[in-house]
Amino acid sequence: VYTPDFYPGGHDVQLPVARMHYWLFGNPQGKKVVLIHGISTGSVVWDRLARFLADKGHYVLVYDTWGRGYTQAPNATYDEALYTSQLAMLLQKVGWTKCDVVGVSLGGATAVSFANYYPEMVDKTVLIAPAGIMNEKTDLPLISRIIRLPFVYQVIINQPVFRDFMLKNVQKFANSTKSKL
Repeated sequence: VYTPDFYPGGHDVQLPVARMHYWLFGNPQGKKVVLIHGISTGSVVWDRLARFLADKGHYVLVYDTWGRGYTQAPNATYDEALYTSQLAMLLQKVGWTKCDVVGVSLGGATAVSFANYYPEMVDKTVLIAPAGIMNEKTDLPLISRIIRLPFVYQVIINQPVFRDFMLKNVQKFANSTKSKL
């Protein structure tokens, strides 16, 4: 939970879809950077990075995506186009013609989509655990694709031996990942 003045330079803007909230702070002559949060977090997720970038002379734009934080939830289909157009409209409102775009999770997917549709507005794109850019047919191991089949999933969760096997392998994966950090 955070307040509208969590970051300096908070503003509300009425866009054609709904009203949204954003923060613009740092050095107006510095490198422009927009930070896009994921679906399960608000803009507060960028607290340390946003303030660090501003302290280093960047001009930072942080905003709440539709239906999150202090931004209204429009009566619309929540898809890539909605979030991408939100960013395009916001950048137009603040007068930015080019910037670095950083996104985490769904914000990463939005950053990719925005860079694809508006390449002239993007200098650099940074993705942190981006959502939606995996090809399930080629990027997931065969066992993962099989387990996702509804009838296979039901067998697995209803059989203790399978459930124990899966939990053991998830733990093994978690431990191996942790050791690489």
